[in-house]
Amino acid sequence: MHLSRSDLAMPMLKRACSGTAVACLFGCASTPVPHVASANPELNGYQLVVSANTRVISEMKGPMLASHGSASELVAKAQYCVPRILDTSARTQTSLDALVADLPPDVQVDGGDPEALIESVDRDQGQLVANNRSPFSHASVSYVARSKLAVKAQEGEFRIIQSNLRFGNSTTVNVFPSVVFGSDGWDDALTALQRSGNKLAACIADDSQALDH
Repeated sequence: MHLSRSDLAMPMLKRACSGTAVACLFGCASTPVPHVASANPELNGYQLVVSANTRVISEMKGPMLASHGSASELVAKAQYCVPRILDTSARTQTSLDALVADLPPDVQVDGGDPEALIESVDRDQGQLVANNRSPFSHASVSYVARSKLAVKAQEGEFRIIQSNLRFGNSTTVNVFPSVVFGSDGWDDALTALQRSGNKLAACIADDSQALDH
């Protein structure tokens, strides 16, 4: 499905700014984009990995959390918890056949094609990879944040790392740009992803949860 530039006019992005509509998706804001003051900025205790050139946030690392169990057991608990915690309702069908010509190399845009909730499980290596969808509201508009969520476990501890961070207005064109540090709505999007990640972490750390051996 081809999308024209006029199709990209999402409500939160309809404000005066210079450059193309595509450029507005990645940094249009009513105030100047802040400088990335630290090589390892944080948001709500999560470490962010930010591109120095484009300010694209490529990764969001949660803290290491203590829990009873081996790496394999903790991944088994994650496998049990993911379908019970992560939102599976925010699925979309849009695909893109254009739109990237004006973008820097590490800024990506894609459609909201459906993906498996759990992508992979490797108990021997202590890792589970899932697709996270977290709805949130910004400026009275409903959005969906997306990420690739990895549970990485070792003996007695685990952490959640989210990458491929994106968000968009699923009620309009279902385009999900990369999350850019300092752009309009970036912190609300990441906070929504953190919220679902925190719920998942609490479930994994709960010793009362049944293990799927």
